Amino acid sequence: MRSFAMPALAAVAVFALAGCGGSDDKADSKSSTAPSSAASTPAAPAVPSPDEAQAQALTTVLDTLKPGLGSDDKDLSNARNVCLDLKQGKDDATAAKNAAARYGTDEVTAAGIVAAVKTSFCS
Repeated sequence: MRSFAMPALAAVAVFALAGCGGSDDKADSKSSTAPSSAASTPAAPAVPSPDEAQAQALTTVLDTLKPGLGSDDKDLSNARNVCLDLKQGKDDATAAKNAAARYGTDEVTAAGIVAAVKTSFCS
């Protein structure tokens, strides 16, 4: 009797498990077609780009903070990275530390850069 009971229990268990969670075929088909990384990864914050007037105002302030700063397209790209830091929730001190590394300035000047980015286009 034991030799018959074990395979029968195993078959019942297999059929019982096969029926679990399969009641909504539409939900299963939707979840299987969606990329798994999109469901688990939060969307990155949108980083604005300064328009022409904002870029000019930012360039003026950057040049005031350190002559020549802001004259390169890379400086505007760095400003967008400062804005990204802020949009990601980094505090001003961290954003200033990162800006100092990006712009090659001291942290006091970098704090001014963060303030300028905030007021010019990254609110």
